[in-house]
Amino acid sequence: MEGENMKALWERTNDIISSVNDILSLKKEIAHNAFYSLVPLLFVRSSTDGAQNAVDQATDFLVEKIRDFETVARQLVDHHEEEEEEEATVVKKRRQVGDFIRGRRYLCTGNLTWR
Repeated sequence: MEGENMKALWERTNDIISSVNDILSLKKEIAHNAFYSLVPLLFVRSSTDGAQNAVDQATDFLVEKIRDFETVARQLVDHHEEEEEEEATVVKKRRQVGDFIRGRRYLCTGNLTWR
């Protein structure tokens, strides 16, 4: 199970986990003068728009990456359903693709549970 969509799903997973962490850690980072994440970088880039705007931009980025994740997940499923192979092979691949997608979702939601 390799290919561009698999790589893209891993990248979206990383984007989602990183963005959630950056948004939820902001208060802690401010308290420790540690400004090395997405929200402070967005604030510096457009400081005239205020801190809330930076949080809004980070949230918009997160929402976009979640949508991208779902799009790529559908493409993975669709791609494997279009292949002409023996039924047993198709069923096995469909299960593997489903497990892979579900695993990436668990990583994203597990990050929230862990926090």
